Amino acid sequence: MDSPLLLKKKNVLLLVFISIVHFSFAQEFLKLRVVYDFETGDEFHFKTHSEESGQGFYGTRITDELENIFITGKSFSAGNDTVFYTQKVYHRIISSYGVTDNIFTKEVFYTNLDMTTGEFYNYMGEFPNVSNPEIFNGRIRNSFSESSDGGAHGIGFAEGLGLSGHWGYYNGQGNTRDSKTKLVYYKKGNETWGSKATAIPEAMSQSRYTLFIYPNPAADQAKLSREGKSEAELVIYDCGGREILREPYEGKSKTLNTNMLNPGIYILSAEGSDKVERAILVVER
Repeated sequence: MDSPLLLKKKNVLLLVFISIVHFSFAQEFLKLRVVYDFETGDEFHFKTHSEESGQGFYGTRITDELENIFITGKSFSAGNDTVFYTQKVYHRIISSYGVTDNIFTKEVFYTNLDMTTGEFYNYMGEFPNVSNPEIFNGRIRNSFSESSDGGAHGIGFAEGLGLSGHWGYYNGQGNTRDSKTKLVYYKKGNETWGSKATAIPEAMSQSRYTLFIYPNPAADQAKLSREGKSEAELVIYDCGGREILREPYEGKSKTLNTNMLNPGIYILSAEGSDKVERAILVVER
């Protein structure tokens, strides 16, 4: 049996260890100057998926958005407590109403850089951190969430990557809205993570949306009709511009089995030698 003096020493060491561990976790609240540590040439790709239903909607309205942000300039205030960035932004919105593309430059700034994300978000807990080598190359992340009777929302920050994602769910007064935005790719110097989601793929920026689809939204099957006279190929792209399927399109009409597609928004392209025709397909179940 340990002597009282030895037990006292062990208890002191245990308290010191607990204090060190607690202090180390407390320091894991990222400072804003660490979160928004961008450099010229950094690139960030975001994807947003939203679903809305209720009053004013027939069924469910699905919207996908892609946003590519390129850091083209950086400066600090005289007091070094505010950082200014110039960003070139490529933004694409894909919905059942069609595709909207925007390219613009904007100036953004972040101030109070020694404030932590916990203080910024008014988080009262102690351990908000997540660090996983498979996510963001192991960069530390601070994630916070809260809920109420009407819904819930959350936000995430990542070391050197800024606002890395946010989500929200609302259900009230006969309406629901579920939206999720997440960082899916970044490039910082020679470091990269994730898969690119190009907002305005070159292949998507050409030709008219003249391919007719019925029903749309579709569940398991859809009828296609086109104007082109030559034989063609039907190519299906996801909202990030990645090719999902390619098959022959013979004649004016075609039946497409959509049961192999996950619910979401797709761009269909009938590509013939005389004409390329496109349409937006929404798959719902």
